[in-house]
Amino acid sequence: MNNINYSSFFTYKDEVSRSISWGHWFVLLNIFLALLIGCTYLYNAPSPSTQLGTAYLFISWLGHFSFLVFVIYILIFFPLTFLCRSTRTYKIVSIVLATVFMVILLIDVKLYQAIKIHLSVPMLGIFFTQEGFSTGLNYNFLYIATPVIAFIEYLFSKFAWRNHYLHKYQRITVFFTTVFILSFLATHIMHIWANAYRYVPITQQKSIFPAYYPMTANTFLKEHGLLAYSGDSEGTQIERPASKTSRKLKYPLNAMKVIPSENPYNVILITIDGLDYGHMTEDYTPNLDVFAKTHDSYIKNYLGDNRDSTANFEMMYGIPAEYMKTAMNEKTPPVIISEMLMQDYKISGFIT
Repeated sequence: MNNINYSSFFTYKDEVSRSISWGHWFVLLNIFLALLIGCTYLYNAPSPSTQLGTAYLFISWLGHFSFLVFVIYILIFFPLTFLCRSTRTYKIVSIVLATVFMVILLIDVKLYQAIKIHLSVPMLGIFFTQEGFSTGLNYNFLYIATPVIAFIEYLFSKFAWRNHYLHKYQRITVFFTTVFILSFLATHIMHIWANAYRYVPITQQKSIFPAYYPMTANTFLKEHGLLAYSGDSEGTQIERPASKTSRKLKYPLNAMKVIPSENPYNVILITIDGLDYGHMTEDYTPNLDVFAKTHDSYIKNYLGDNRDSTANFEMMYGIPAEYMKTAMNEKTPPVIISEMLMQDYKISGFIT
């Protein structure tokens, strides 16, 4: 009697039904795990300058990671319920795939901590095609993290299997599902509003989370006359108001007037520590010297300090380093960064 194969009593339809019921619990538990790992992005993200920006950060954290796990379930795990002939096979495959996805998320977390970018096809291309490119990261932690995550996924599988027929947790699941759905909707509604009114504390957060593409609805809002600015790029002049969050530091002094280019340029800024203009000669830096002679070269710009932190501040803000402490305390972003974010530029930094 102990060798009876109980799965033989279930038809294909029964197996699919059991797998789907189990999968709902399994995906809910993985949402909690993804949110836990996603806390690292919150810790490493720049602090929003307003309370509304902070609220948006936490709401988008809830909405995005829950939606991300749900999409993976719909695209991959749900179709597998019809391909796997038994529930046991489906659970094993799901544990393996869930472990892989969580490990990828951990790698992305480490990458974001180091250089503030996310895994993507172009990023992978740089990894494999650019000789000598390195992020300087140590991925030895995966030898411990991978089996730990696999064990957690196994526990999720056991818990989901024991409770997917029970109704005592039904209210809890409905509560969390409602919270996740409302957070997802609120995230995109808030971003649509922020994009329409150029509210930087929210719009500048779109590169914090991986695979995050918040809605803008520019076309719809423009057709109905609801945009607070002219969203076209045909030489229309846009006025950017001075930062409303600045109290002691009035930066910039006047509203900016910007004419967006029809064909935006890619901008690369390279800074070299310890190199001054006097060293940029054919003898010291022959390649830079040739590059400067064949491109636009601005030689009448001066920085008030040679130290890295203050020199970088003066370069980005265009004001003396005496204002650096105030700007940092008030979390006032550089005008150039704010404008690039408003024009949907993707900003990344590399340090070697």
